Amino acid sequence: MLHQLLGCCGTSQTLPELTDVPSFQVWKQLVGQQLTVDDIAQVDEQFAQSLQQLRTLGSQEEFELGNFRAATTTAAGDVIDLFPGETDTVSLANRDRHIQAAIDLRCHECDQQVAALRRGLGDVLPLPLLNVFTGPQLETLVCGSQTLDLAQLRKLTKLHNVADSHKIIGWFWEVLEELSASEHR
Repeated sequence: MLHQLLGCCGTSQTLPELTDVPSFQVWKQLVGQQLTVDDIAQVDEQFAQSLQQLRTLGSQEEFELGNFRAATTTAAGDVIDLFPGETDTVSLANRDRHIQAAIDLRCHECDQQVAALRRGLGDVLPLPLLNVFTGPQLETLVCGSQTLDLAQLRKLTKLHNVADSHKIIGWFWEVLEELSASEHR
């Protein structure tokens, strides 16, 4: 049903409360773009830092001192062994394989959910249409702009039983103008 909600929002300009969903998790994949380690680093800096730490180690002794486990933690907090049935520690010899496996796991951990959303969106929108957008463009289409255009709001506001020049209406617009962008949301 979420897929139908997203599709209807995209066609009717109704704005759902999805603006806090990290773009890497949904929007980029919905338009058919592949995730990168940089996308993941935007929401999981510790993951990116741990990979960078592994890249900088230069000797087997450093790996043995660090006792790095050949596992990674998903966005849901589950610890996944990257090489089940094989070694359970990262070494100089398997470092690059470990790093690539961790990146692959994190970049594809939501593939099934995104595929289900795409299939569902296909009930409402032609799927090839999604591929003409970037992730942020689709997010704006579905959720609307994250900034409030006060001039546009003022222009479209229709008042009933009160004059536009009434002091309370003036105070209303003054308060809105004083609010920050985050307070507008």
